[in-house]
Amino acid sequence: FDYRVELSSTNCHFGGKRWWLICPLAVDGKLCNRRVRIIYKSGSYFGCRACHNLCYSVQNENHHYYNNKIFKILESEMKAEELLEKIRFQYYNGKPTRKMKRYIELRRRSIDSYRAWEEIDDLLKR
Repeated sequence: FDYRVELSSTNCHFGGKRWWLICPLAVDGKLCNRRVRIIYKSGSYFGCRACHNLCYSVQNENHHYYNNKIFKILESEMKAEELLEKIRFQYYNGKPTRKMKRYIELRRRSIDSYRAWEEIDDLLKR
């Protein structure tokens, strides 16, 4: 396949330009021509999320999941562990790096959530 993807630009408020890709796909015989930042390959064709009927992973998750405290704790723990694996330098000039600060915040949230969940569990047992 030989694709040509058009580029478009818009002026930014404080100067400079923001570049966009123009979706090259045709849906139902009509060119999409959406201005997008990312195009995706599905099968042999490149196009925007709408043309490929793609969605974000969070849109497929059960929303009741987020109301359950134990899942919030586990999710914070998993995010913290994933982040810790990515951290090359924990401290720079004696200060924690940005990623290390994020890791510390995720751990603090999971510990706070766990403590709150334990308190509620203790109250329910009485």
